[in-house]
Amino acid sequence: MGKIFRLPLFGTAIAVTQDRHGSAVNAKAMNGKGQFESELFVKVIDKDGRERAPHEYFGNRKTGSNLFARSYNSLVKAWYLALYRSKKQFSLGSGLTTNVAALATANDWNLASPSAAAINLLKLANYHTTGTGSTAAAATDIMLTTADAVASVAGTQSLVSAANVQKLQTVATLTGYGTEAVTEWGLSTGSTFSVTTGTPLTNATSTTATVTATPLTASSTTVQGMQQHIIVDTTASPNVWGLVTSNTTSAATVPAWYKKTDGTAGTTPGNTDAIAWYQILYDHKVFSAINTVTGDTIQFTYQLTIASGN
Repeated sequence: MGKIFRLPLFGTAIAVTQDRHGSAVNAKAMNGKGQFESELFVKVIDKDGRERAPHEYFGNRKTGSNLFARSYNSLVKAWYLALYRSKKQFSLGSGLTTNVAALATANDWNLASPSAAAINLLKLANYHTTGTGSTAAAATDIMLTTADAVASVAGTQSLVSAANVQKLQTVATLTGYGTEAVTEWGLSTGSTFSVTTGTPLTNATSTTATVTATPLTASSTTVQGMQQHIIVDTTASPNVWGLVTSNTTSAATVPAWYKKTDGTAGTTPGNTDAIAWYQILYDHKVFSAINTVTGDTIQFTYQLTIASGN
C-alpha cells in the first residue's frame, strides 16, 4: 500500500481570500455579522507510517529529465521546505460552496420527503471526488473541471460539536491512484456526476422540462426520482440549469433556470435542446498539485461549520 494523504476540508458559506499557497485569510461570514476562519489541510503518511513533509510530495512539477525541469523541481521543493520545514501539515485554505448548493438548501423543504430513503441535501452531499483540473473553483461550478478515473467514495458522516461550534464532518478514503497530479476535489450528492438519459428535450417552460420518451423514475413520497439533481441544457449558449424539485417519468419541475456561467437568470431551454443530468456539486476546491504514484491513497476530511449568533 502506498502513502495516505489526510486532508481535513473546512467548508463554510463564507467569502475567502487566499494567498498563492491556498492559505485562507480574511474569511468572513457572508452576512457580515460574524468572522471565522476556514482551512483545508493535507498530511501525507507513507507505507512505513512516516509523516512526510510537504516539500516531498506537494506542488506543481515540470515533467522531463532535462536541466530546466530538474532545476525547477528542485526550486519548488526548496520553496516548500523553506515555508514548511518544521511542519508536517500543509494548509490549502477553505473549500467553496456553490450556487447549486445554496439553491438546493433553500429548496430542501420543497422535496417530496420520501419515507423509504432520505433525500435531504446534507445527507446526500457525501460523495468525495478528485480531479486534475486547474481552473480556479467558483460558486458557479456545477461539476469538477476534469474528474479523474478514481471512483467517488461515500464518506462517513458525523457531528463534531464543541462549545457552541457545530460541524458536519464527512471522511472518505479514495484509492486507485496512479502517477497523477491531483489538483481538485469536490463533494457531491452522488457517485456518478452526469448521465444523458432522455436527451433531447421535447418541450420546456420557465419551470418544466419534458424529455424524450419516459426514461425517468417518477418522484413520490417514497421515491427520490430525479430530486436533488440538476437538469442542464447543454445546447443553450451559455448552458442553463434547473434544480429538480419533482418529476414524472418524462418531465421535471424546476424553480427557475440559471446560467452556468454566472448563476443569473437564464432563458427557457429550446424544445429540442440536448440535456444532461448532474448531481449537486456541494463544495469544490482547487489546489496546487498533490503528486501521487501507483498505490497512493488520499483521505479527505470535510467539516462544514454551522455558525450560531449570525
